[in-house]
Amino acid sequence: MGYATAGVQGSTSGSVSLVGGEWKAFTDEGIRLGAVSGPRVQGLSISGVPAGHRAVILYSESLDLGQISGNSGPGGFLLAGVATVDSVMHAQPAPWFVSSCHSLKVAEGATVTIEAGAVIKGQASVPNWCFTSYPSIALDVRGLLKANGTAEDPVTFTSWKDDSVGGDSDGDGDDSSPVAGD
Repeated sequence: MGYATAGVQGSTSGSVSLVGGEWKAFTDEGIRLGAVSGPRVQGLSISGVPAGHRAVILYSESLDLGQISGNSGPGGFLLAGVATVDSVMHAQPAPWFVSSCHSLKVAEGATVTIEAGAVIKGQASVPNWCFTSYPSIALDVRGLLKANGTAEDPVTFTSWKDDSVGGDSDGDGDDSSPVAGD
């Protein structure tokens, strides 16, 4: 069996629903969707993603984060675009990613609630997606962001190079450590 570059890749002005199933063996990200209106990505198990790549890269100008949940996969799930409705960013086995290359914005009037136990990692640039490194905002909150962590199950904001929480997202084992600005 050969390897696919990505299980699903493309952009559309329509909506896309990917629910359940196992996705395996890629040479790039498992799923890469752009300009999708109201995507639903739930219950996916993704494996075989190369070290340092994301299981999913999802960009939309109309995100309901509650429609993206219960997924697992190496490298985590990168979100970009605009959360336009009140929604919940669920804790899931794979960490969430935001990037200064293409930010995740919480729109004015929208509330995003981050569930206890969620891990959000920041990454300045993303291989094969961001071809320049420039200072920008990874998480742009114009509405309201609520982190509902507890002492036992905190919400964690950290670097993509932080292997102590959410796993080895940069795929280099113990060869790097998080530093300010990465």
